Amino acid sequence: MRASLAILGLVVSGLAVGCGSDATNRYGIENTDLLISTPGDQIHPAVGGGRLVWFDLEPDPDGSCFVRSGGEYDDSCEGVLRSVSLLGGKPRTISDLLFEEVWPAVSDGLVAWRCVQEQVGLCVVDLGGGEMTFHAAMGAGYTWYYDRQSSPVVDGVSIFWGDYDYESYRYVIRQGNLRTGEMGIAVADLPSYPGEIAAYDGRLAWIESAYDETGYHSRVVEMDLASGARSWVADVDQPCYGLGAGGGMLAWKQGEPDYTGEGEDDVHVFFQDTEGQVQRADSEAARVSAETPISVGDGLLVWLDYRDGSYRVAAYEIASGQELLLSSETAVLGAYMPPAVSSHWVIWPDRQNGDWDLVLWTM
Repeated sequence: MRASLAILGLVVSGLAVGCGSDATNRYGIENTDLLISTPGDQIHPAVGGGRLVWFDLEPDPDGSCFVRSGGEYDDSCEGVLRSVSLLGGKPRTISDLLFEEVWPAVSDGLVAWRCVQEQVGLCVVDLGGGEMTFHAAMGAGYTWYYDRQSSPVVDGVSIFWGDYDYESYRYVIRQGNLRTGEMGIAVADLPSYPGEIAAYDGRLAWIESAYDETGYHSRVVEMDLASGARSWVADVDQPCYGLGAGGGMLAWKQGEPDYTGEGEDDVHVFFQDTEGQVQRADSEAARVSAETPISVGDGLLVWLDYRDGSYRVAAYEIASGQELLLSSETAVLGAYMPPAVSSHWVIWPDRQNGDWDLVLWTM
């Protein structure tokens, strides 16, 4: 049962919220509307506990990250993190001015993002109020440079990240507490570096690669954090990537994208259902983008799809088995800007108005 946009009650200064059929037709299917449209780009939404957090580039001179302005390359990326309740209320700024692109994560009433405070680590703010806390070295594995282009992997008050442990000479998954700053090792004996990690409901999942006499294997591995018990969710000879989790489900992309332009992509969306069985979600008509993780909510899988030539936000409803294209044909979406999903909402950046705005679909 989908709720009306009217339940949001977002009559808030600084937010542009439409209600008419023209707006719905322009931005997506029924119950889709423009949510946030202020000067500059509004990007990298994260949602949890009924609150939305995003990176707001209004303070940037041209309102964008790393684009040409006046014929010259602009290497500025000045913005702040902002937050608003999706149940109604005024948005507020929750960070100082930030000078690099930021991908936040929201969990347990906290927002966390990778940052540098003389050394690399994690910045954390309680959405209930309070000052920012910096945890040095938290979330900072040896692939820190690349990890900055994604949100931290969080579940409850825990964050997880891959690393190489120079004491044991093994690949590991480290774990930190967002509130206390305590850190330890969640998985100590990985055969290879975890290409991607997801965490949900006290479970940890990752992707690892292996070669044996039968050839290449890509494995989706799941572990119960309390017992340490592991299982292979998938063990295939195609690459697995785009790992996402939420709402009690684990999902990933599988298959070979075609970067030559001479053939067709063979990328599909798979998920583990409540019975522990692996199922494919996308239809035969789908053209699943290989970029960005699957966004997972309660009973919903969301990905970027280009079956119509340009990117669309596609969704699969677990209960009905229905595949939907949420965004409109006029939407201008980014391949590396995944939607944010929660139990009631899907939010994505759309540039059809000239800069990145945030659009909302209500389930």
